[in-house]
This record gives sequence, structure tokens and C-alpha cells, in this order.
Amino acid sequence: MRFFTKKTLILAILIFIVVTVVGCGDKKSKEVTAPVNKPVEENVINSIEAFGTVEIKEERTIGLDFSARVEDVRVVEGQKVSKGDVLLILSLTEMMENLENKKEALELAKKELESIKEKSDINIKDLQAELKTQESLYQQDKEKLARKEVELKEESSADIKKLLSEIEFAKRSYQKVKKELADKEHLLAVGAITQYEFDQFEKKYDNEEEKLVGLEISLEKLKEDKRDEIEELEKALELKENKIVSLKLSLKENRSMMEKDSLAKEIEIKNLESDIKVLEDKLFAKSYLKGNKVIVDIDQGVVHNLSVVDGDIIGSDYKDKLLDIMDLSTVIVEAEVPEEFIKDVKLGAEATIVPLADSNREYHGKVMRISNMAIKDGGETIVLVEISIDDYDDFLLPSFNVDVEIVK
Repeated sequence: MRFFTKKTLILAILIFIVVTVVGCGDKKSKEVTAPVNKPVEENVINSIEAFGTVEIKEERTIGLDFSARVEDVRVVEGQKVSKGDVLLILSLTEMMENLENKKEALELAKKELESIKEKSDINIKDLQAELKTQESLYQQDKEKLARKEVELKEESSADIKKLLSEIEFAKRSYQKVKKELADKEHLLAVGAITQYEFDQFEKKYDNEEEKLVGLEISLEKLKEDKRDEIEELEKALELKENKIVSLKLSLKENRSMMEKDSLAKEIEIKNLESDIKVLEDKLFAKSYLKGNKVIVDIDQGVVHNLSVVDGDIIGSDYKDKLLDIMDLSTVIVEAEVPEEFIKDVKLGAEATIVPLADSNREYHGKVMRISNMAIKDGGETIVLVEISIDDYDDFLLPSFNVDVEIVK
């Protein structure tokens, strides 16, 4: 019994050792052969997806700043148009009549200005000629007056000299006869001559005296006449002087009137020329207005906001806008990029555009502009990004919704 127990014990110990060794060997083998866990590679995202819409950056507003009537509307809302296409036919009768009336008024005003200057020139020339004549006559009379005054003062005129010479001769004759009369009185007193002879000589004396007095009276009369002549000359000179002043005043008034009338007419002409230029600019300077036709003046566009119908009156006193033309050369995609991705969007980055209207179509472009501000849109903060469409075609309509993929 004891042997069995010992034998059994030894067997149990051997079994335990074998099991232990085998167990340890398996564990070591597992540690050696166990596979190494490698880190899982993450999927790298190289683009940003966003939602966007097809937009037109520029619209051509077509309107009028004068009154006209719409005769025929040739397009409808949303119609695609090309350069030179007729949009509307207008009635410009009122404007053209107004322009012609202004031109006729301008021609008349120019003729009136010319007439004013011609008439004024004639009047001024006549006044200048009359003034010259009067000034010449005035100068002649002034010189004549000065000469007459000198002649009277200095007794140097021929008629005064003649009288003075006669008076001098008469005085000598008178003095001689007077002396002889005194001698005759002495001879009469001594009886050397008769009374009759004395009386006859005395008569001669009286004649000589009368002759001298008469000459002296004539001299005074001549001087008085000359003084009267001088007075008349002074009056005539004063009249001429007044006439000269009056002519000068008339000349000044005529010039002033001509300048005033000419200035008024020149202002009228300038105003008419300005009105005509304004009308011509309104009618002829607009690239979209050719005669009475409103045409497309951009390469390609779409009719938008058409606001008139046949028979409408348009212009400054009414509605002045006719329609808008969306310029297809400025078509872009406006993408809405969430704020958490905007840091990865760069100017010039390539983008792929897929319209929701046909997901089999694909367009390409580049980032042109990144807005400098963020906006709230349905509880989400987004940044607007403008993307060019390099291969744009007619399928891609304004306001189409598109999916955009922007390369980082």
C-alpha cells in the first residue's frame, strides 16, 4: 500500500513536470510567432466638397433717359440673345421733332446774332464817322475862335489894320487941319483973310473931324462885330462839344447794347448747343440704341427683368428701365464652403463642377475669389467662393445648383 502510494506520487510528479515543460514551451513558441500589429493607415482627403449655384456677375441694364413709346417687344424673359439682336422697337417721333426744333432754333439764333453784329457795326461805323466829322469841325472852330480872339486882342486882322491905318492917316490930316485952323483964326483976327475964307476952312476942319470920328466909330463897330462873331463861335463850339459828347455816349450805348444783345444771343446759342448735345447723346451715344431699335451690345446674354410691353411709355417722367441682359461672359459658380474647410481653399485652386440637372456632366474651373467675410446660412457658417467655369456651355443655366469639388 505504501509502495503504491510512493509509485503513484512519483508518477504524478513526472506528469506535472512534463505538463509544466510543455506548457512553457507552447507559451514561448506563441510569443515568438505572434504577428506584429501594424498601425492602420488613415484615408487622406485631397479635396473639399461644397454646394454652389451658377451666377452671373454682371448684368447690362438697358434703359432710356427720355420719353419714348414701345412699339414692338421682340424678346421674352429668359431668352438667350447675341450681339446685334433687336430687343425692342421704339417710337422716337417726339424726340426727333424736339431735336430738329432745337437745330432750327440754333440756326435762327446764329443768324440773329450775325444780324445784331452787322447792324451794330453799321451803326457804330456811322457814329464813328459822324463823331470824326464833328471833332474835326470842333477843332476847326476852336482854332478859328482862338485866332479871332488873338486878332481882336492884338488888332491884327486885315480889316482892323486897314481901319487903324485910315484912322492914323485921318488923325494926321485932322491935326494938320486943326493947326491950320488956328493959323486961320489968327489971320482972320488981323484981317489977313475974310470971314468967308475962314468959314470955308472951318468946314474943311469939321469934315476932317467927322471923318476921324466916323473911322473911330467904324473901328468900334468892327470890334463889336468881331466880339459878336467870337460869341457865336463860342456858342457853336459849345453845341459841337455837346454833340460830340452825345455821339460818344451813343457810340458807347450802341457798343454796350451790341455786347448785351450779342451776349444774350450767344448764351441762347450755347444753351441750344448744349440741349442738342444732350439730345444727340441720348439718341446716338448709347451703344444699345441704333436709330429706333434697342439692340444687344454684349457678345452673349440672357434677357432678364423684362419690364415693358407693346404700347408702354418710357422715359424720365415714367419708368426708365426696359430690361436687363445677363452677361454670359461673366458666368461663375458661387460655392458655399463651410468655415471649417475654408483654410484649405486657395486662390487658383482647380475645381470640378457637377450640375444637379445632369450628374453625368462635369465642368472645370479655378478659384477666382474668396470672400473676406463669413455668413450664416440655415444655422451653418459659410464663406462664399467664386469659381470660374473654363469649359462653360449652354447647358449650364444661370441659377443652376451644382456640386463643387475644390482641390486642396
